[in-house]
Amino acid sequence: MMNKIEIGLDQTVALPHDSYLGDYYRDIFSQLRVGPPVYFVFHNNGQTWQRFPKRVAQDEICMGRSCNSTSALNYLKRQSQISNYSTIAVSPNSWIDDYFSWLDPTFECCRMYFNGTFCPSTDRTSTCYPCLKKSDGDRPPDHLFFKHLPSFLNDNPNADYCSKGGHALYADSVDFAYSRQSNDKPIAIRSPYSALIPLL
Repeated sequence: MMNKIEIGLDQTVALPHDSYLGDYYRDIFSQLRVGPPVYFVFHNNGQTWQRFPKRVAQDEICMGRSCNSTSALNYLKRQSQISNYSTIAVSPNSWIDDYFSWLDPTFECCRMYFNGTFCPSTDRTSTCYPCLKKSDGDRPPDHLFFKHLPSFLNDNPNADYCSKGGHALYADSVDFAYSRQSNDKPIAIRSPYSALIPLL
């Protein structure tokens, strides 16, 4: 008998027939078409676009402003807009685009204390300065790409000052591999859209 019982409970059966939740659950069953999250993995194969600190690499991945219109994430975004052809429901989340927005000095998300440590966006009592200069443009210079990434991945988003903090969405998705000689310089990175990538 036990092997004939299906797992789960049809919520409409557990409700009175005149419950307002009955219509809600019937609509959910008939209209909601959501599948599991999908991760896309791009393999290195010697391509320079896999080296994240370089702008040419970023252009092949990112979908924000000044990214290639033919980038991988822009392609997935376009596919999500063709509902009769693609089963991708929404544009992909992109840690690299959110990281660039978080670094943007106009948003005041990435700030530093004068001793060089990270100043959270919620700290409005201390004097802090932006991590990047406006003259750096819309992305970090190559040599600064990794400097603030750990702070981004530990920064909690907040509605008042900075919604782009990466802790909630990306802390468990972006990993570093460090060299044995130096624990402060990452030599590889893993993210939802990449295999373990050597940083050259």
